[in-house]
Amino acid sequence: KVLVALSRGDLQKSEAALQQCRARFGARPEFDEVQQRIDAQRAGTQAAIVQKAMEAAAKASELQSYSAALQSLERVAESVPYLTPQRKQEYDSAVAEAKQGIERKRREAEQQALREKDRKLAEEQARREAEEQAKRRTEERARKEAERRVEAERRAKAEAEERARLIDEIMLAGEQL
Repeated sequence: KVLVALSRGDLQKSEAALQQCRARFGARPEFDEVQQRIDAQRAGTQAAIVQKAMEAAAKASELQSYSAALQSLERVAESVPYLTPQRKQEYDSAVAEAKQGIERKRREAEQQALREKDRKLAEEQARREAEEQAKRRTEERARKEAERRVEAERRAKAEAEERARLIDEIMLAGEQL
């Protein structure tokens, strides 16, 4: 029963059948050998699962989808204990790379947001400066216009005074004749 289930790849049934055999017949060396075969097949299956996840993570990382890469790796985390030390190191490196990618994208997004904020502030400052400059030009034109009116009124008054003086002189000259 144990070997049939194992040949079909049904690890749970083969392990359950092996436990029944141990309960019925006690500890035997051949049971230990079968347990090693079950463990080896489980390790192979788990390694294949992790390998597929790592390939998916690599493709996601190439597309700079680091969150998807990390999710792909985290879904198979329970299979990592079955890996060889070298495969575990590769898995850990892939996880670290995905986390670094996430952090890098977060920093880039923050920097982009800061640049956008700075751009908007600069635009707002330029708009305020343009408004202030336009206000100053308007005030300068109004001041010059007021000065021209004052000057025009002064000249008109001076001309009126000059006319009045001339009229007075003419009248005085007329009286003297």
